[in-house]
This record gives sequence, C-alpha cells and structure tokens, in this order.
Amino acid sequence: MKIPVLIVTVFCSIISFGQSNFQWEKVDSVSKSKSEIYSLTKLYIGEKWKSAQDVIQNDDKEAGVVLVKGASFQEFPYMGGVYVYIYRYTMTFRMKDHRYKVT
Repeated sequence: MKIPVLIVTVFCSIISFGQSNFQWEKVDSVSKSKSEIYSLTKLYIGEKWKSAQDVIQNDDKEAGVVLVKGASFQEFPYMGGVYVYIYRYTMTFRMKDHRYKVT
C-alpha cells in the first residue's frame, strides 16, 4: 500500500511544477508611425523597469525591434520563513508603420 501512494505522490510532485514556456502575444494597429511607436516603446520600458539599460538586450530602431530580458523577484512569507520565487522573462517589441507586436 505504501508503494502506490509513494508513486502517486512523486508523480504529482513532478507534474505540479510551474509552466516553463508560457508565451503571450499582442498584435494591434494604431494610427502612429514606426518612429512614434518606437519612441513610445522606449518610454514605456524606461518607466516600467528600474534600469532600462540593464534589461534591453537588443535595440534596433531601423528594424523596429526592442528585446528586453529581465527577472521578477516575489517574496512570500509562510510559517515563519520567507520564500523567494524568481520569474525570468523575455519580451520582444516589434513595430512597423501603424502596427506593433509584443511577445
């Protein structure tokens, strides 16, 4: 009886880990030029991240691509201890006249 319970417990613990390859994508049209969208994107990155220079990995204005890599640290107190979870992510901002795509 102990072995089937152990096998089920191990199996459940293996499949209960968080998703490792989540991807979100947003595509939209706007009434702005590629240059305006690029400027607004850089402004957004500067406002939302503490150090834009540290997170921007690729910045190509001519191609209309900005690649951002970062990490988010979340602390959760539980039973007298503090657990720290690190979420690493990559965001790609692509733009052309009147269109943008965020992945």
